[in-house]
Amino acid sequence: MPLVAIALPIVAIAWFAGNLQQYPIAMEFVDFLRSVSREWWAIPLFFAMYVVCAIFLLPVTPLSAAGALAWGWKVGGLIEVFGVTIGALGPFFLARRGLSPALTRFLARRGFVFDPLPRRRETFVLLVLRIITVVPYVALNYIAGLARIRPRDYIWATFVGSIPPVFVFAWFVDTLGGSATGMVTRFRLAVVCGVVAVVAIVMKMVATRLRQRLLSQETAALPQDDDDPRCASPELPPE
Repeated sequence: MPLVAIALPIVAIAWFAGNLQQYPIAMEFVDFLRSVSREWWAIPLFFAMYVVCAIFLLPVTPLSAAGALAWGWKVGGLIEVFGVTIGALGPFFLARRGLSPALTRFLARRGFVFDPLPRRRETFVLLVLRIITVVPYVALNYIAGLARIRPRDYIWATFVGSIPPVFVFAWFVDTLGGSATGMVTRFRLAVVCGVVAVVAIVMKMVATRLRQRLLSQETAALPQDDDDPRCASPELPPE
């Protein structure tokens, strides 16, 4: 069932993208993005939109797709990695300085409960979560701000951890966009879909192992009954 759940959306997207030649408006949109990307204000606007989406917990997937279509998967992926890092700073420092009650209620209504990351190896956990994207990007920015992570460690873990998922997704989207304009073959499209499927499966497996490891660490950190001073005395309590 997990394999089917992962494969079906990818196949549906690939089929739709492979037939984009039948939709002139889609091809015009791709051409528009590529023409706008040459303007001097395109990259600053892209960064500003990332900042707004990150602060207000808006989805950043459309931005990621637009960046890959506009600049290609190499340049667009590099630009997006910087955008991911810049956009993650605002929520991190907001959470670090204390979330206001109104903002906390707003986040809770969206289903985000901000339990701090484990107190041990916080930077390593953040790096892994950036790579395998178990926690959504916009939520993890706030969660990391509540953990004991130094800003320097937060910045490098976000930058380095964002590289694999950003470039894989950018390559996938750029290939789809290329197929829409006749720049790649359907065989390459199928290969990219297979790579994304394999990466998604590996991410799921790693996420399961990481979750089990964190739970075992939390269980080991809990006080045991033998350590409870109330159980140290062999005498019965007075009636």
